[in-house]
Order: sequence, then structure tokens, then C-alpha cells
Amino acid sequence: MSDNIYVWQNTSGWNAVEWSACGLTKLRFWLPDKSEAARGARSVSLESAPSFIRNAIRLLERYFDGARVDFDAIPVDMSGGTSFQSKIWTASRGIPFGHTVSYGEAARMAGSTGAARAAGTALGANPVPIIVPCHRVIRSDGSIGGFSIGVDIKTKLLALERR
Repeated sequence: MSDNIYVWQNTSGWNAVEWSACGLTKLRFWLPDKSEAARGARSVSLESAPSFIRNAIRLLERYFDGARVDFDAIPVDMSGGTSFQSKIWTASRGIPFGHTVSYGEAARMAGSTGAARAAGTALGANPVPIIVPCHRVIRSDGSIGGFSIGVDIKTKLLALERR
């Protein structure tokens, strides 16, 4: 658990971001209650959060409102992942808003041709969905595939980006 957590509520539910000195480490969103978002941590004030966190929250709120948002400027601390996971997560950040790629394409983007299943596993461990847009990765047959926080949320995110 991080000492650096900010929790806020919007019309869709409770949200939380955690961070290190290197960048965003976790994002939880659209949760039903504050305690689930905070997971027992004491939230810091937004004013005391680093500027990249204030910017991330501003961009997330715009995204949740349906705006086309680019999260490239938000630093992500990928030190909690393996080398392979970091490569997949970094490559996935290059998938444009409103577009999708297959798991195999995501693996190729990361330089690991033939590693579609491994890419899916890495994306399932992504701690910062939306910022690292793993919801934009689907099966090669065009079906939705899995999502660590639920296929219904993945469907909602893809629909939000298609508006």
C-alpha cells in the first residue's frame, strides 16, 4: 500500500490514484464506495500531490466525461512489473484513443512476435488501466477478450471512446 494516494468521487463512482516519485503506480476507478477506492490508506490532499497527479486527475475527469484525451505526458512507474510486462505496457501506451489492436499486435508492438497469450497475461497485470490503455487490446477475431476489472468495464471504456 502506498502512502501517496488521492481518492475522489465523480458521477460514476469512487476513484483512486497512487504514485511514487517516478510516476503513477495504480489507478482504481468507478468503485461503489470510498473505502474500496482507498483500500485503508489515508488519502492526501490534491494540493499536496505532485503536479503530474493533479494533471492525471484532470485528464481522467475529461476522459470520463467522454473527451478525447492523451495521457502520454503522465509518467507511469513500471518498476512493479517484469521487463516483459513493462515492454507490453509501454507499447500499449502507443494505441491511439478509439482504436483497438489484437493481443498478437500488442506483442509485436513490444518486439515479441508470437507472444499473444503472454501479452494478454501482462495486460491483465496492468496496474494503471486507461493510462496504459489495455482495454484497447482485443482478441484477433474482434471479440472483447478479458479485462482485469471486468469485461463490462472494458465494454464501457471502448464505448466511451467510440462516441
